[in-house]
Amino acid sequence: MRPLLSTCPRLRWQWQTSTVPKTFDWPTNLVEVEIPEIGVAELAELLSGDISLIDVREPDEYAEARVPGAILIPLETIPERVSDLPGNHLYMICALGGRSLKAAEYLTARGWTCTNVAGGTNGWVEAGYPYDSGPTVD
Repeated sequence: MRPLLSTCPRLRWQWQTSTVPKTFDWPTNLVEVEIPEIGVAELAELLSGDISLIDVREPDEYAEARVPGAILIPLETIPERVSDLPGNHLYMICALGGRSLKAAEYLTARGWTCTNVAGGTNGWVEAGYPYDSGPTVD
């Protein structure tokens, strides 16, 4: 588990997606939360059951490679799409684990139980697990 402490009422996050930089205000609470983490091997075992895996990457990343069954909800849309979240325990994934950790912190502070997938989709693919690719239909 990695303890996190949000020290600002609003954090500004910026990352590079393709060649277009994305910046948005990420609302946070002044609350300390601990986010459990699992690796891709543990995720592979859990996928045989009924889990909710949320992929917070951008649609172009998701189309390139995704863990089978992952639901795309890009990080910047999490605040307005909380009603789309299935269940109460969510497994969060991104490319490496950073964006999904931020989403997990945000949701945990608001009552969800979240687990971050360390290593993310890149780790999943590098470990040789099967993955889906191609465009999706919303």
